[in-house]
Amino acid sequence: MTFTNALSNAISGMNAATTAVQVRSHNIANATTEGYARRDVALASRKYGGVQIQSIERAGDTFALASRLTADARSANLGLRAETLSQLNLAFGEPGDADGLFAAVSRFSSAIDDLALMPEAASFQQGAVTSAKDLVRTINRLGDVVTSVRTDADANIAGSVAEVNSALKSLETLNRLSGEKELNGLSDIAEQRQQHINIISQALDIKVSPGRGGQVRITTAEGVVLLGERAQQIEFRSGGIVAPGHSMASGHLSGLSVNGIDLTPGGGPQGIRNGSIAGQFAVRDEIAVDFGTRIDTFADDLVARFADGAVDPTLAPGAQGLFVDTGSGAGSASRLSVNAAVDPDQGGALWRMRDGIGATVPGPSAGTGVTQGLRLAISSARPLAAVTDSPSSLGLIDTVGSLASVIGGRTVGAGAIAAAAASTANGLRDADLAATGVNTDQELQSLLLIEQAYAANARVIQAVSDMMARLLEI
Repeated sequence: MTFTNALSNAISGMNAATTAVQVRSHNIANATTEGYARRDVALASRKYGGVQIQSIERAGDTFALASRLTADARSANLGLRAETLSQLNLAFGEPGDADGLFAAVSRFSSAIDDLALMPEAASFQQGAVTSAKDLVRTINRLGDVVTSVRTDADANIAGSVAEVNSALKSLETLNRLSGEKELNGLSDIAEQRQQHINIISQALDIKVSPGRGGQVRITTAEGVVLLGERAQQIEFRSGGIVAPGHSMASGHLSGLSVNGIDLTPGGGPQGIRNGSIAGQFAVRDEIAVDFGTRIDTFADDLVARFADGAVDPTLAPGAQGLFVDTGSGAGSASRLSVNAAVDPDQGGALWRMRDGIGATVPGPSAGTGVTQGLRLAISSARPLAAVTDSPSSLGLIDTVGSLASVIGGRTVGAGAIAAAAASTANGLRDADLAATGVNTDQELQSLLLIEQAYAANARVIQAVSDMMARLLEI
């Protein structure tokens, strides 16, 4: 080996060590940067001696990343479902919750019992009207909660779609830049790209694959292209206030599409199944609708119970009784009200709680009037499977209790499934981090080895220099 070769080998080793120090210091500096992936220097022997830098590689496990993205989308979907059921369950209230439906029905039942004991007492008549109005307000509130939840879900879909479209456009730009800049292994293009991919994977279940020149290609899990040569635009139209009865079938609400392909969950083979957008669609079109239908059906049953001629013989045929719904179709929970005939605030008279809605003059003060009929309306067993999921006939209080069990059971079940999905996603996130993250202890150990290699190459240069000087002295 000539002096020239020896110097060349040593200099190449020092250059490699210098680059390695730069990479390791870059890793340490970004150890706490979210989304940063560790860089490693790949070295190779030169043909005529020495070492060369083959590449600066970004650490990563393709399988772990793909699994994490899928798990994130599933967790986001199931988490939203569980969160909404919990919100609706909280609004409905536990049996001991003073603001819940069960408590409101119980207070109303007790007030009717008190009225039946002393029908002539104005205080008990007032108590019955007050408790009826309180019950109506509770049911109205639940109807309004349904509208609010569906409206928020629709707005959240629009927000997520806008966020995904923005991320796709950013990825299109990064794809154009990656060909020239990714040659520098310390470029942050990969980090920027991964951040946008993470945003999209929360909203949609996606598959990421390599494209030409270091670019990436993104499709939905169902195979619809979102990013190829160009970013595709996901289409969705926000419906504003989502009123009872509003649906895609009625034309009031929008589905999801890209280039005319229907991505709406349940809309066909290419409909999305996971991600926060799928979860928000489930909230808007399934979970809140189911809850609203049950509350509406309960409100309808309440009207029907007290419109029975056996309960109040003073009612004209077809007339509504103590509880009134002046509309039709979905939304009866929000429309429900107390009959103005018994409400002094609406020009009515309290004595009609004793003598009947259709009574034109007060009856005998010692008479029981319709009070026993009102008690019958509360206690009579009626089948209401649409509310309770049971064919059993139940009284008013037991119907509410059964509905509470249905809602509570679904909430607990959804919460357990969501927790399991979140645990899986967290585990895969940890695995992805282990494959790509920076261990500062290891990086510092590598720096010590690099320092030793650099010093060794420097000593080689010094030795060659000394030998050349000695030769020149001869």
